Amino acid sequence: MKTNIKLFSLVLLLAIIFSCKKKQSCKIDYTNIIKTDTLIDYNASSTHYHQKVAVFKLTDNSTVHYDADLYSHCGERDECKISLTIKNITTQQISMDYKVLTNSVAGQLNYSSQVTVPAGGTVDIGQISDTCIYLSNSSYRAESTNITYF
Repeated sequence: MKTNIKLFSLVLLLAIIFSCKKKQSCKIDYTNIIKTDTLIDYNASSTHYHQKVAVFKLTDNSTVHYDADLYSHCGERDECKISLTIKNITTQQISMDYKVLTNSVAGQLNYSSQVTVPAGGTVDIGQISDTCIYLSNSSYRAESTNITYF
């Protein structure tokens, strides 16, 4: 009888312990989100005034670790890589100062630089951020204040 009580107590204790611990089910989500924005030349003295002159393509390649049941991150650190390519859609070479701006709940990206792109060509700027801003839930725009045509 004493053995049965001890055995019952042990089983009850183990049941309590395992029912209180929620098993974490860590999932890995790989994303490849692409967002584009077309740049329009708003300089009234430009030969391309009010025309589309370039396409900015922002790509978010991320690896996110999360627990869908607990709505939280788990496992290893998330890895996020935001990269940029710029395509010239005019028949002239262009040189410009530009900004790429995003805004999301997770954060912001404000990247600026200068680029020269051959007529009809594309320039791969490469990785511009490793911050996890989750492009799928963000607004995005590209702007330029100074475009020169050759």
